[in-house]
Amino acid sequence: MDHLDSTPPAVPEDRFMADIINLRQVRKQKARSDKENVAAQNRVLHGRTKAEKQREATERQRAERLIDGHKREE
Repeated sequence: MDHLDSTPPAVPEDRFMADIINLRQVRKQKARSDKENVAAQNRVLHGRTKAEKQREATERQRAERLIDGHKREE
């Protein structure tokens, strides 16, 4: 006679409970994520590696020495 029983079936409590979240933390995490995305885009657009910067500085110094060595003294 189970079909006539009026008690509802047992339901686990966690089925109706939502995860508790801290909105402040979620906002801060989203802001950090957005900032990181912007930084990544800027690195791609404007960034150079340390080796590239050093190579350019070395080439610039070499060119200056070369030009200075070819100057005539008056």
